[in-house]
Amino acid sequence: KTMTMKKTLAIIVTSFFIFAFANGQNTKGGSNLLMMKGERFKDGASIQLNCEGRCCVVYKDEQYITFTMDGKVGDRSVNVIAEIPILEGIKKIKLDKDGDLGNHQKFTIEVFGKNPAVDKETYEIQDEADEAIFNLMHIDENRNIVDGTVSVKYFDSATDIRKLSATLHFFIPLN
Repeated sequence: KTMTMKKTLAIIVTSFFIFAFANGQNTKGGSNLLMMKGERFKDGASIQLNCEGRCCVVYKDEQYITFTMDGKVGDRSVNVIAEIPILEGIKKIKLDKDGDLGNHQKFTIEVFGKNPAVDKETYEIQDEADEAIFNLMHIDENRNIVDGTVSVKYFDSATDIRKLSATLHFFIPLN
């Protein structure tokens, strides 16, 4: 059983890197594309995200990065909010055995309709099956950019339904 799980994980990680590389080839020049699929996005959605103002900040003393980007899909707005440790390479974010996230481990997707007060969906890591896999590829302070990928899955364990899965290659300016 353990060997099967390891093989499955290896296939998932390999697929993630192949997708991230292919997606990265299409997002040069600071462009960011969020691809989502789930119960509210059955046919999938590709959203061009924008990074305006102070959207990405590196907190060197506390060793984490935050970024916020937004975009539109049809008549709905999408916000992506992340907070991740400064660790180049792969970092998996999941709830710990007590049901908590570690320090500076957050990835949230918010989808707003025409009336955000009543038409808002928020996806964040809060279920034991939820996870985000970040690959912080490069922080280039000379060129003021952060480059990386994230693959995230949000589940409803009670119904065993995947609410949303998304991938993003981010190539954003530091502020």
